Amino acid sequence: MRLATTILLALAASACTTAVTDGPAVITDGDSTALGAVTYQAPLSVPSERLYYGVEAGLSVDRDGPSRFRHFDLLPGGKVDVAVFHEDGRRRAGMRVYRVNPTGTLRFLGEVAGRGGTIARVESRAGGTIVVEAFGTFANRQSAVLTVLVECARRDGQCAPNPQPGALCGTRGAGSCDEGLYCQFEPRVECGRWDGGGTCAIPAQVCVDVWEPVCGCDGVTYSSACHASMAGVSVEFSGECAPVCDPSVYAPIKDDVLNVHSHGTWLWHGQVDNFYDVESRLRLNDGDFSYEQVWNPTCLHGDPPCRVASRFFSMVGGWEQPSPSTVQLLPEAEPTPPEELAQAFSVVQNCEGDMRLRTTELGEERDFIRDFCADIECAEGEQCIVEPVMCIRAPCPPMPRCVPAQ
Repeated sequence: MRLATTILLALAASACTTAVTDGPAVITDGDSTALGAVTYQAPLSVPSERLYYGVEAGLSVDRDGPSRFRHFDLLPGGKVDVAVFHEDGRRRAGMRVYRVNPTGTLRFLGEVAGRGGTIARVESRAGGTIVVEAFGTFANRQSAVLTVLVECARRDGQCAPNPQPGALCGTRGAGSCDEGLYCQFEPRVECGRWDGGGTCAIPAQVCVDVWEPVCGCDGVTYSSACHASMAGVSVEFSGECAPVCDPSVYAPIKDDVLNVHSHGTWLWHGQVDNFYDVESRLRLNDGDFSYEQVWNPTCLHGDPPCRVASRFFSMVGGWEQPSPSTVQLLPEAEPTPPEELAQAFSVVQNCEGDMRLRTTELGEERDFIRDFCADIECAEGEQCIVEPVMCIRAPCPPMPRCVPAQ
């Protein structure tokens, strides 16, 4: 968004006399005659927004604030035309022009006004930040709308220290866009990769709240291209960003401490020989675990298979960490489980945030899926849902939350 800054305005005392002309006029930085009549009081902080070359800036003045401040940067030896227009061509409007001193106070350069507005050429040998105080008159109306415009008046176009809206950016030889602007790329140039250039643009000021997702050049998903612009980010493509896999953050174990993502409840659902539905559940806590396995016959072939009793197995115990990515279960001595159920688990996570424990069990490799809803307890009349989380760097597990039951 456009940056609103604060400048220190040195107010002129009542003894100050400044000529008001009907323009056009030339205001030159270094006019000792005008400066000699000014007596400064204590600085006063005033808000000011940046002006961009060739871009009209609208502002409103009223009885509580009969003037508004805007500022822009000028190269040494710069020459610009500054215009202030009144929405009512019959009303008077004008400007006071200052240059910001190194101390932050303002050096008064001149004042000009005219019916319906005025234009002044501002020249400065020193350059720097120029401040325009726009003002206007109004009769019975409570406010008036003014338009301020600054244009470079040098033949070579060299007035602004930094590229202005519409100027080239994001490629070799191009400078950084002026303060408050961002470099906007066309989708085909892939966010400036391969030295593809863009143009400096003003961020959007207001956006409609819609969901038309785009992927920004910063790898973040925005709800619309307008919201990306408001954040000062160019759009790479339409649609949501895919999380970026970074192997450096995949290791679930650091400093021989089990990562928190390995705790909680893990589930696996599957079918064996099209006959049994199998559910395995592992609860892995700090230093201990509990494991349950239930085999239920599947009624695919009618009655006799459905008479087969369900099978249930459970075990508890502790665990150790034989390698940075595995957890070795250590069942308690009683009851002694079958040897094949003493399992080694490894943590696996893909870029979409899906989290699994991989194990070899009963001679088969199986994946246990993390049950995130086991980590929270919902109130009566609520149910748990799991929502994906947008992220740039994996892992980014989904988040559970409670919602009214359907």
